[in-house]
Amino acid sequence: MSLVKCPDCGKSVSSRVDACPFCGCPSKFFIPLTDENEDEKQNQDDGSVETQSEASNHTLPDNEEEDDETDNEDEPAEDRSINFNFAGHTLEYSYASDEEPATFAMLFGAYLEIADKAVKELDNIYHRELMTNILKELPAKAEKIIKATIHETTKFLYKLDINITEDELFSKYCDQYRLDYSDGYNDVVIEFAQIKHEESQLAAYRNAQKASRARWSGGGFGISGAIKGAAMAGILNAGSDFLHSFGDMDVAYNDSKIIEKELADLKKKSSTHQKLVYNIKTCVMGYFCAIVAECIDNGIPIHVYTLDYDHAESIYENTMKFEDDDDKKTDNIIQCIADFPGEKKYYDAIMDRIMQDNPSGFVKFLKFWHIDYMYDNRQGFF
Repeated sequence: MSLVKCPDCGKSVSSRVDACPFCGCPSKFFIPLTDENEDEKQNQDDGSVETQSEASNHTLPDNEEEDDETDNEDEPAEDRSINFNFAGHTLEYSYASDEEPATFAMLFGAYLEIADKAVKELDNIYHRELMTNILKELPAKAEKIIKATIHETTKFLYKLDINITEDELFSKYCDQYRLDYSDGYNDVVIEFAQIKHEESQLAAYRNAQKASRARWSGGGFGISGAIKGAAMAGILNAGSDFLHSFGDMDVAYNDSKIIEKELADLKKKSSTHQKLVYNIKTCVMGYFCAIVAECIDNGIPIHVYTLDYDHAESIYENTMKFEDDDDKKTDNIIQCIADFPGEKKYYDAIMDRIMQDNPSGFVKFLKFWHIDYMYDNRQGFF
């Protein structure tokens, strides 16, 4: 992978990226990296973002002279780090000198933005509609989002000379990275059917679900069939007779008011919202995991930063419940951000401290992870 120089920020970046991961400058303006460029790069001082290395900020190592390469070919890669200072703390990300440090963060932010927009789209339907219409409308929306995500993922991989079809990508990573939207959706459909006293319809639904799953997992369905079968529980895409049949039966029951209340209670459950709305975020971020896995398998030298969402959430939940000391609260929330930089609520929890200390360092951190979309210009950061 060759390096070029960004004329705006002066960083060395991969020639394969469409834009500079540090400042967003389009790739068409990149300058071929020369020895003179690199000497300039080593002398830069980037304020709150620093690398702990004798080499230049945010760069891969220069190619040594051929004789030196031969002499040092068995030496381990030098460790480097990128530091971000804000809220009175320093977050350090280490990587090896033969790894590209920014691609992982760029991909993380790109997929997280897709996932957050998908959650908002499904959430609007969820709060607007009754339970029956929610179950009818969400599959089509989820299908559209998943198809677009698969397309963009395989397109990005193709530009890196990694050839994998949409069918292959979906089948390869569906179970490993929880790409199946129906995992949560089907649980809610079952509860819905039980409330409506539709045991026979529920049995038909389960049989159709099993049949469609067997067909797509066997490879005979193609990507559209896979999504409609696995992610959309095929019977719903074949028609809405299943859900319509529930409504047709209401008149036959004297306890329709009870059923109506139980359906309203089902919608209010946080687990229902999680399975129908936030599950789409799990699916989209699963494609982020898949694209990183494909890059690693194909020898693309990106550094993978360790993320731990569950640990971050545990710290956040207990801190917000039990911590009264402001300094300790900030310490804990910074740990949450270090574990998983993709939750806006972490930053919001210590925003006063961020603004008092070093907001420019905070902005650089957001831009590195490509999550500056979380805050617009009206909030004074940019």
